[in-house]
Order: sequence, then structure tokens, then C-alpha cells
Amino acid sequence: MDTIKVAIVGYGNIGKYALQAVEAAPDMECVGIVRRRGAEDCPAELAAYPVVKNIAELSGVQVAILATPTRRVEEYAKECLALGINTVDSFDIHTQIVDLRRSLDAAAKAAGRVAVISAGWDPGSDSIVRTLMESLAPKGISYTNFGPGRSMGHSVAVRAIEGVKDALSVTIPLGTGIHRRMVYVELLPGYDFQQIAAAVKADPYFVNDETHVMQVDSVDALNDVGHGVNLVRKGVSGTTHNQLFEFNMRINNPALTAQVLVNVARASWRLHHDRAARHRHAARRPRRADSPPRLNRSEATSHLRRTVNFPTVRRKLFCAALQTHGQRTRKSAKVQTKVKISLKFVEISMEFSKISMVFVKISVIF
Repeated sequence: MDTIKVAIVGYGNIGKYALQAVEAAPDMECVGIVRRRGAEDCPAELAAYPVVKNIAELSGVQVAILATPTRRVEEYAKECLALGINTVDSFDIHTQIVDLRRSLDAAAKAAGRVAVISAGWDPGSDSIVRTLMESLAPKGISYTNFGPGRSMGHSVAVRAIEGVKDALSVTIPLGTGIHRRMVYVELLPGYDFQQIAAAVKADPYFVNDETHVMQVDSVDALNDVGHGVNLVRKGVSGTTHNQLFEFNMRINNPALTAQVLVNVARASWRLHHDRAARHRHAARRPRRADSPPRLNRSEATSHLRRTVNFPTVRRKLFCAALQTHGQRTRKSAKVQTKVKISLKFVEISMEFSKISMVFVKISVIF
């Protein structure tokens, strides 16, 4: 069986676990890693792989797993698609997913490739669970409660702020889908904490939640990659009320995200491969030499209108319907005739029975 050739773009928290998941998959092969620094200061576990700064330096890549910061996903995805490489990502800014889909949909179609977006665990696998629960109780309310645990996307967003050496964003669930963000920052020398705290609270990742920013000496001393989610749906099934569904999980955040990405990378390649196979089969299908050229939908509709006399077609269809009705009527008449004949025989038999009874009576008298 041919293996799927995968490249991992980005080698941070998710990238490391993505490599482990690819190595554990019997139908996949990692053909290279893309890092900002390339092979410089390369971790020892990457010694067996080509490590480059740009994916164009790798050969034979079929799917790129984008383990990059969310805000760089669109840039890297378009670069990969232009090279004829499928992409999967875990973009997690919920309010911008529609815009990303619109952008990458156009890029993927232009390249004839597949791009799967927002394929982590939320958005991603949690989205599927929510949809399932909503299908079981179509009328009702759903709540998604994250944590307590470290949010990778929020932590990366804070680290991107100038003056932040390291950061940790912990999500605290308050219930009914409301959350508190506890942000711990380690600053570079010479930067003002109040300015950085204001920048954190103004970031789109944090503007909709209660956010507390605290300065610490060491973020590493607080770091824990654990996370979790509690999904609740309370609603109505048919006309039956008080249907309550609940889903819980406690996870290693980057490990689960990486596994979902690997699963979707496999699906993206199968989708592309199956589509290509259908096109090849259609192209090989033999056609008669005198067959008319294939038309697209608009051309076929126009051709039909020009060449078909619709009043004549309707008249023929009507006549065919009358003929069918006539055949059914004749069959019905034959059946009725047979029934009448059968009834006559029954009447004659009954008369013979009466005559027989008379002879019986005469015999009794004698």
C-alpha cells in the first residue's frame, strides 16, 4: 500500500505531537519538517528528517499539516496549495472561520487541491459532538464549557505581543458557556506591564471574556498542557421535553489537536485521490466516433430547447398514457366477463343441487 507523504509545517507544541502521530500511522510517511530556523539548532529527534525553512525545498509532499500559529494559517495554506499540496489546519478564531473558508476555498479550487480548515478539537471534533446532540434534541440550548486548562491559541496570541518573553493563558469555566481568562506573562527587560496588559485585553482572543493579566517571574514554573471540555445540551426530542445530554473529556491539548490533524490529513488525501480517480475513469470511458460532443449544463439546456418540439412531446406522452389506460380497461373488461361466466356456472350448479334435493325427498317418500 502506498503511504501518504506528509510534511509538518511548524514544530512547536502541535508540530511535535503531529510528528509522533504520523510516525504511529501505518499509512503515512513524514517527508520533512518546515521550521522558521530550518536546520539551525535542530532538535535531536529530527535527525532522520529533512528540515527546511520553506516547504518548496521538499519533494513529494502530498499533504501539509499546518502546526503554525492561527494567524499565519492562511498565508502558509495558500503557499502550499499553490505548490499542489493539500493542507489541513486547526485555525481556532471562531468568528473568522467563514472568512478563512471563503479565502482558502478559492485557492484550493484554483490549484485543484483540498484544504480542510479548523480541524482541531474545538473547533473540530467538538463541533461534531455538538451537532450530534443538537440533532437528538433539535429544540433547546447548548453550552460549551472549556477548561480548566491551558489554551494554546490564547497563549500564542499573548506571546506575539512585543515585550512578552513567555505567556500562559488558562481558561476557567464559569458555567453556561461563560469563561474567565487567567493570563500569566513573563516580560522582557524594559517593557511596561500595564501597556502589555491593555494590549492583551484588546486582542480579539480576549475581548469577549473576563480577562485577568498577571506578571510572573517564570511561566515555565506554571505550565501545564492539560485541558478539557464539558458540552451540555438540554432540549426537546419531538414533543418530549427535558432531554439532557452531556459530553466530557480531559486531554493533553496539543496531542489531541495533532491527532485530529493527522486524521483529517488522511481524509483530505483520500478525497483528492478518489476525485482524481473518477476524473481518470471518465476520461478513459470509450466513446463512439459519431457521438456528439459533450455539453455543459447551460449548453445542454440551450440545445434541448432548440431541437425538441415540446408540444409534440407532450401530445405523444398523452397518447401513450391513453393507450396504457385503454389496455388496462380492456384487461378489466376481460376479467369482468370471466367473473360473470363463473357466476353463471355457480347459479346452474345451485339449480342442479335443488333438483337433487327434490329427488332425495321423493326417494324418502317411497
